[in-house]
Amino acid sequence: MDKNRNNNRVWKAACIITAVAALLSIAALSAGLYMAERRYETLEQEYEEYRDKAEQEKMTGEGQAQEETKQPVSLEQMKAGDILEAERADLSDWSRCFLVSEIGGDILDRIHGRSYVENVNIALEDLRYVKLWHYNYNHEIQAGEMIVHKNLVEDYRDIFMRLFQAEYEIQSMHLIDDYWTGDGVSSDSASIDANNTSAFCYRVVPDSAHLSNHAYGCAIDINPQQNPYITITGGRQTWTHDNAEQYVDRSRKEPHMIDHDDLCYQLFAEHGFTWGGDWQNPIDYQHFEKKVYEWQKKETTHLATVRRISDMRCQKCGTPVGKEDLFCPECGSRVEQKSNTKVIVIAAVIMAAIVAGIIFWVMWGSGSKDGDSGRNETKSADTKEKGSGDEAKKKKSKEDAEAGTVKEPAETKPESTGYILPESDARYLSDADIASLSLKDLNYAKNEIYARHGRKFKSNELQQYFDSQSWYTGQYDPDDFDANYSQSVLNDYEKKNAELLRKKEFSINSGGYPLDQ
Repeated sequence: MDKNRNNNRVWKAACIITAVAALLSIAALSAGLYMAERRYETLEQEYEEYRDKAEQEKMTGEGQAQEETKQPVSLEQMKAGDILEAERADLSDWSRCFLVSEIGGDILDRIHGRSYVENVNIALEDLRYVKLWHYNYNHEIQAGEMIVHKNLVEDYRDIFMRLFQAEYEIQSMHLIDDYWTGDGVSSDSASIDANNTSAFCYRVVPDSAHLSNHAYGCAIDINPQQNPYITITGGRQTWTHDNAEQYVDRSRKEPHMIDHDDLCYQLFAEHGFTWGGDWQNPIDYQHFEKKVYEWQKKETTHLATVRRISDMRCQKCGTPVGKEDLFCPECGSRVEQKSNTKVIVIAAVIMAAIVAGIIFWVMWGSGSKDGDSGRNETKSADTKEKGSGDEAKKKKSKEDAEAGTVKEPAETKPESTGYILPESDARYLSDADIASLSLKDLNYAKNEIYARHGRKFKSNELQQYFDSQSWYTGQYDPDDFDANYSQSVLNDYEKKNAELLRKKEFSINSGGYPLDQ
């Protein structure tokens, strides 16, 4: 009896210590979260005060004397579009003809809430501001600017310095924010109307829901008037800009038209860029792009990503926004995020009440176990009777098993909701990776690559299969996807792997897997 009481006391003490530790941990977590939120609000207030001060200095003219120059002769002193007299140009140091800087200060003020908004796909620190010399259509030396991904800076440096040395003409190079109309797509159109060469703009591809590679700083449009964006519908070419009409016929060889013999194409191709002029539909003669991220290749649809992680919407324009977005990706308005502090505090209070209940039960509820020896004896007798009953049941089960009257429970196989080849979009597959796949699996795995990007299927069998997968959301009709998205959406891994699976499928059966049979 004494031994049991001692054990109960030890057990109670351990429970109390655990409960106290849990309460202290909850209190520390709540305090830490509260302090972090207050710190965030302080930083936000400091940033707003800095912005207000900067705006006031601009209005009163403070600091302008340092910026103004009477005779700008260096690239640092020039603004995009400024012309440099040839006799005053100092081109002896090529390193001063292509200047790169991180984005902040006046540049950030120009783009924030316009071509750049807070988002989950590209961080501001992954972008670089570039100022450079180029020749305009009057063959004058002119200052230009662009924003590009930091991993492509050296590619652009070599390309544009060699274009400048060759006196290659580019009409103008301004940030797309100089043509801002309220959203990325229409601002891009205004920039094209001005025949402006531009690179970064956080926007979607026109008439679609997936992000353009311009949104990652991995694409550039050069001399867009002479190199238009063309779509083909019913065998007929269409374009949206009137100033491009005379340049649709590429056999005319007009000045500034890019083709495979053009120096601009050759330099970009040398650095691994893809040219939109080689696409089948649409054809984008102005466009060069180069993907730099594995995650960029996997995820090209910002709006689809937002829908998966949040049902929140911008209060101003109604655009879906993610839980991590501070600004709307469409209109740039600040997103009012709900604070988690209250929820965490309420959860902490509930947990504290549960712990207090445990302590109460340990201290008072279980104490009655030691007070009634007669009850213990009765319980012991009941336990013995129950034990005898259990032995009888075990004996009966054994006899039934020997007589063959007991059936084993049927084995259930859980339904799979994963990918057949989870890494088909992230690495090149080998023959060994697909050696064990059946003819049907080869066909499904091949179409799985397209299904990742929202393609629907004409085959009822395929459509029903992918509809049963939790990760699948059908967005695009098959003909629309094949004509407008397959070339630009699929990354190199997916294209190569789809071809590998197709060859393997048709090597087993010359007609491939027979669908819908």
